[in-house]
Amino acid sequence: MPIRTEPFGQLPTGEPVSLYTLENQNGVLLSVTDFGGKMVRLLVPDRDGRQEDVILGFDSLAPYLVRNPYFGTLVGRCANRIRNACFPLNGSVCRLDANAGPHHLHGGAEQLCLELFSPDGDQGYPGNLQVTVFYGLDEENRVSLEYFARTDADTIVNLTNHCYFNLYGHGGRDVRNHVLTIRAGAITDLDGEKLVYGKLLPVQGTPFDFRTPHAIGERMGDPHRLLALNDGYDVNYVLDRAAPGALEKVCTVSVPENGRAMSVFTTLPAMQLYTANYIRGDFVLTGKDGVRYDHPYCGLCLETQYNPNSPNCPEFPSVVLRPGETYHAATVYQFA
Repeated sequence: MPIRTEPFGQLPTGEPVSLYTLENQNGVLLSVTDFGGKMVRLLVPDRDGRQEDVILGFDSLAPYLVRNPYFGTLVGRCANRIRNACFPLNGSVCRLDANAGPHHLHGGAEQLCLELFSPDGDQGYPGNLQVTVFYGLDEENRVSLEYFARTDADTIVNLTNHCYFNLYGHGGRDVRNHVLTIRAGAITDLDGEKLVYGKLLPVQGTPFDFRTPHAIGERMGDPHRLLALNDGYDVNYVLDRAAPGALEKVCTVSVPENGRAMSVFTTLPAMQLYTANYIRGDFVLTGKDGVRYDHPYCGLCLETQYNPNSPNCPEFPSVVLRPGETYHAATVYQFA
């Protein structure tokens, strides 16, 4: 089915923003805007064919232009937190925009191709970076994101998508009854500032072990210090991979009541699990269809990525991209 295009609003500069919609024959519909590559709508049928929009977001551009929890956004150049908004590269220190206290945070189908040029010095990152992202939707109900990036100077790249999923529908119950499995035997530990510092923690015997299925809320009351630190799940899983770099299934999430299920496939080595713990207080928002996002756990993020703070943790896989190299990563969300 051809990609549909419609106006989505205007930037303060007057530049128009468009919304692009892909739809397959099974009733799955994906809408993406060219402002930040945001996934705005994702309609998925349940076992009885009832469609629900399963991602949090807004009906128009304006709310995306003010402070919000990165709903559906492509984040980069280097996703997640970087300690003290700086990192070493080629014997010097690169200083980034400190947007999270003293630290840096997130900087067979029809396909939608979006491109971004990030100039040298953008948010403090070195090198001119050209990013291309392909969005796809096929007849197997696979929503795919494939990332490419090239640079003219040594820099760092770690791209991800920050969709908030809720398989009840974006205005439904919270996600604590979602049943989750993650193919990972370890997480990256956090210090008191919620920053990764290089140590891995085995999940065995902890509430972070999702190698067998568990409801997300089943162990959320456990006194583990990382649950207390984050008021819920907000940790990076180091994925168990059979073939590094291959597209492999690493996660499943399902809702027994309506039969919706989602499997996550990725080429990347890690994945952040975040349960929207801070949707409250000054982050109470009015979303699509007038729905109030006013309570924690109203969504679930599964952000495939490299380990957070990798530029400052030499023991982790490198996120350095050099001229002549191509950054390439892919993630697929398959619905059933």
